[in-house]
Amino acid sequence: MDQCGANSKCQCGNSRNTSTSFSLNRRQFIQLAGMAVLAAGAHRRVMAGPFQADPGHPVPVDKKLDPAWVRGLFKRGEKEVFSGADLEPIGMPCSGIGSGQLYLCGDGRLGEWQICNDAGSHWIGYTGSTYERRKPPRPFFQEFALLYCHDGGEGIVRLLNWESWESVTFRGEFPVGTVTYRDPAVPVWVSLEAFTPWIPLSAEDSALPATILEYTVHNDTEWPIEVSVAGLLENLVYHNSRDIETAIWRTLRWHRTPERVQARFGVRLPTEAELAATPPPREDIVFADFEGEDYGDWKTEGEAFGKGPVSGPVGNQQPVSGFEGKKFAGSFQGSDELTGKLISP
Repeated sequence: MDQCGANSKCQCGNSRNTSTSFSLNRRQFIQLAGMAVLAAGAHRRVMAGPFQADPGHPVPVDKKLDPAWVRGLFKRGEKEVFSGADLEPIGMPCSGIGSGQLYLCGDGRLGEWQICNDAGSHWIGYTGSTYERRKPPRPFFQEFALLYCHDGGEGIVRLLNWESWESVTFRGEFPVGTVTYRDPAVPVWVSLEAFTPWIPLSAEDSALPATILEYTVHNDTEWPIEVSVAGLLENLVYHNSRDIETAIWRTLRWHRTPERVQARFGVRLPTEAELAATPPPREDIVFADFEGEDYGDWKTEGEAFGKGPVSGPVGNQQPVSGFEGKKFAGSFQGSDELTGKLISP
């Protein structure tokens, strides 16, 4: 290859000149490519081989694996523990076989809840939205809570989620997820093991359509503390139709045996007498709208919302629908570069 000095016309020796280009002939390119391949392989660890071709069997029985590499496969690594903001996008599948999709979230709550023949997908084609960092959806209310008291004193309640404890950690070792809750202000700490019973060589247990949550409360103090763990769960039956005005009443029935307590959620149709005694729904109360020429008492910042409500698309904007009345607050004023805020009074 030609060597060029700093004063050469090609200027490739001038590190400050970023706009200069140079060309290679075919022979020079092949030489460079070969050097790159050798450099890439120089630091690569050889795991197996070398081999001699066996015409009778294309895959050799003796893989000649490097003993050091094999030992590395069985070497114990360090358990990966997540905390803080890393908990938000965690969703570990924890539902039983054939029972839909249920996630164990990073703070021990349950998410996704695709168990009512309502399987969905986050796939949005070959777009960046498909791979965005997102929190598992939690379509209805569900929590667990710790109640504790000392020496007959007043009971204190702490929800078992990341907002209520100073330190929450998650360790995923599928199919078992472990969550811990610690706080210097609380005399006990809690650990949760959540899993579905996938047990090797036990098809009967592995086929249970169940999610098991085992809570353990640890008392590291020198005095006794009374504790209870409570579960809170909204009735999810017919939850996809909660916004539809229909005469459906949700029910909750308890079934108690010496071994267990079961909560059975359901729905039923009300009787005519129950319907007659039910007051009609209250009409919506409008406290503000966007039907005027300007935003009234609403405060605008920036340029995105313009000077007032609009009645349709602005510029080359796509058709807009789904709003009530004749106008709406639009944050598109002909350009995607505008930013701003619209603050209610």
